[in-house]
Amino acid sequence: MSEHRIFDKSGGRKTFVQLFPQLFLFPLVMVAVGVMVWLFFHASAEDNRSVEELIGDIESGGLHARKQDMYALAIKTRELAAEDGSSRYFSEDVTRKLLRLLEGSGGDDVAFRQYLTAAVGRAGVPSLTLPIMSGIAADEGRSLDERVHAVQALGLCGSKDAVPVLEKILDASHEAEDWDLRWVALASLANLGDPAAVPYLRRSVEDRRLEVSWSAACWLANFFEDSQGIALLRKLTDWAFLDAARGDRDRALSGPEKEQYMVMAIEGLWRLEKQETLGVLHEKSKDSRSMKVRNAALQLLASARALDSERETGSLPLKETPKALESPKALESPKALESPKALESPKAQ
Repeated sequence: MSEHRIFDKSGGRKTFVQLFPQLFLFPLVMVAVGVMVWLFFHASAEDNRSVEELIGDIESGGLHARKQDMYALAIKTRELAAEDGSSRYFSEDVTRKLLRLLEGSGGDDVAFRQYLTAAVGRAGVPSLTLPIMSGIAADEGRSLDERVHAVQALGLCGSKDAVPVLEKILDASHEAEDWDLRWVALASLANLGDPAAVPYLRRSVEDRRLEVSWSAACWLANFFEDSQGIALLRKLTDWAFLDAARGDRDRALSGPEKEQYMVMAIEGLWRLEKQETLGVLHEKSKDSRSMKVRNAALQLLASARALDSERETGSLPLKETPKALESPKALESPKALESPKALESPKAQ
């Protein structure tokens, strides 16, 4: 039987055997890798192990398995905010185990420590976690990543006892290189809903870092209905303004970051001005550039109609409670380049 041959660009001939890896084997490998990644994320989203089982697997697993199991545990902490009113925290025994894991996590990568800190902050017993997280957050000898994660944990814990620590962090964070820490501390104060956040947020509207300044203006409006940054909110509804902005190392903002800032801005304007914002909302409800912005505007217009209806019947709808660190979007405020995320999916390796 004659051998199939195909000419290459140089005029030489390649046999079918030579072409087989390129035509069949490589695509097959790519499909297999894609399936494995999908199975990993699917399994993470539907992990049925108990908290104790996950911790046991984390304690006995290898580095990569530990990271994936810790991600699953961090996801599971969201389930603790049960609708039946039961405790949103782990037991003291589980909290102590996680704190021991955190103490010995120096050999793990940043992602593992980030998921662990998120789990401890969100679901650890505050009386046990606050002293440790406060110590890490205030320790200038620690790495910036460690301090940022600890501040995130303080913001997720739900305890007002974290407020004095966050205030100290903000009072001591004035350098250009520690803007990351400053940004997360502001988010944490806003997340706790404490009025002590207001003077810090007002001051931060003038921050040199646009991530801090823009977020402060949005959080003032959305959490405290404070109009200190309203002029900035109006600018954030303009695509040209967002397109011209530059973040870390003079890089342009990504599309999702621009979208998120615009969404927060129109939400803030609605909270501050209600009916006066309808013109902007109608304009953004027809936005051809972003479905996310368009949907947010449509939802706010629906809220406006509901508000009118409720006023006619003599009752008003309950206010929504926004969150800066934890929400259906995981972390509401974007940053220009490398935003610390409250929870981020690990990448398959």
